[in-house]
Amino acid sequence: MQIYATGVYLVKPGLGALREALRRHGDKADVRSELGSLALVELEVRAANDPLDLSCIHQAGNDNVPYDERYFSLDRSRVLGGAFGSPNVSEFAVAFFLHCFQEGEGLETPCGLVPLPAASWDRPMHLQQVQYKYYD
Repeated sequence: MQIYATGVYLVKPGLGALREALRRHGDKADVRSELGSLALVELEVRAANDPLDLSCIHQAGNDNVPYDERYFSLDRSRVLGGAFGSPNVSEFAVAFFLHCFQEGEGLETPCGLVPLPAASWDRPMHLQQVQYKYYD
């Protein structure tokens, strides 16, 4: 299996997500830490013989793992699955939210360290409608 990072997009959570996080945690500092550095990360996966275990992906020193993932065809023309619905294909793209994102740090994956490109606010068309929702 080969994993490549194709984009990192900064996310400003909506007021509803902030309210829900604050309601559940009750601590502004915790919410600020968790949601103040939120990113939408997109990877391409090629030659996958087994399903990709997203729970094994994280940044060094950060226990947060991918959240609310969406799977796409490599050309991004089709949605192949959503959270907890890994596609049954060997090549695909996956986008997910990552809490407490650390700019400049790569992702530790089952295939080794994957460097990440610089973060941007400009999402590609297929990710523009992907909205962050807070779940606890």
